[in-house]
Amino acid sequence: MSPMKSKKCPYFAPKSAIIAFKQVQRVLVAMGGLVFCFVSLSCLPQQRDKFSSQLSELDQGGGAQPWLDLRRQLLERRGRIQQWVERCEGSVSKEGCSIGDATLFNGLLCLSGDPESCDAVRSAQGADGRLWRHRQRVNADAMDSFSRDMAVGVLAYLVATRDKKLAIDWMNWLERNDFKMCSPSSDNRCNFTPGFWMLFRDVWAYLELPLNDNMNSAVVDDSVMALLQAQWSPSGYQLHLAAVNALIRKKIGQQTQAIHSLTTTLSLRQPENPFFAYLSIGAKESVLKKTLSWCPAERPSQRAEWSFEREQNHRPWLKSMGWECLMLINFLIQDLPEY
Repeated sequence: MSPMKSKKCPYFAPKSAIIAFKQVQRVLVAMGGLVFCFVSLSCLPQQRDKFSSQLSELDQGGGAQPWLDLRRQLLERRGRIQQWVERCEGSVSKEGCSIGDATLFNGLLCLSGDPESCDAVRSAQGADGRLWRHRQRVNADAMDSFSRDMAVGVLAYLVATRDKKLAIDWMNWLERNDFKMCSPSSDNRCNFTPGFWMLFRDVWAYLELPLNDNMNSAVVDDSVMALLQAQWSPSGYQLHLAAVNALIRKKIGQQTQAIHSLTTTLSLRQPENPFFAYLSIGAKESVLKKTLSWCPAERPSQRAEWSFEREQNHRPWLKSMGWECLMLINFLIQDLPEY
């Protein structure tokens, strides 16, 4: 008879112990880097500032626990909102299946990691490559069937999914239709502007797709135009569109002075808007708190607004459709450290 082999009993560390261990790791890394900087005198001032900032955050913020608490609150708030938002025909919707500018909102939610919203953008493309405001409207709308606003939603979708086929089919349709995004239209909403071509160019380059002559000849920096829009436009949807421009550029890895100035201007003009604050400074504690303050846990009596595109003094969160808050919370959760 062979001797019995003792089984090793696995040890499961309590979650609090794991958190504490990771916290110690962060402190040691920051302290080690700082000591190396001052002893060797061989690192850049920015590096010294980085290590000092890390230690300061750990000390002043009480370590990982405040972040964990805020992260838990965000997850809880997201779950509460998911219980009362409305989705119709596969698309995000306002109350009563009022779909409206669905391709813009679906594209932004897709970029935040919502797969159903990605499907909604994909299904808004007709067999000929043309894109519409929503799949219910494919081949149905006569006037103003699309706009630059909707196109920005498609660009957000493309950044999220890298769907080259949709991009190519769409551009082929645009070329066949004199680069009009819709026809007929009541104004110039479906026309390309010089700055808009530059945004298309940068997204096409991000997708590693060939650039056409309009893209190659674009010289007007649309982020500069968005900065001017943020400075001089009335508070409302125009500021939100400028913010979306910055969001897309950040998601493709661009960090320019114009983008920094744009996001700073937006947050100064509407300091309570958590989406603008997120674009300006990222997933900081103040932004998390603004998000929890702005985004309602309980269903509003009216769910009629993508609240981030409305003037903050009008208290638009009281009419929030909820989906804009889910988008922002998704971004914040993605960016937060897991400790």
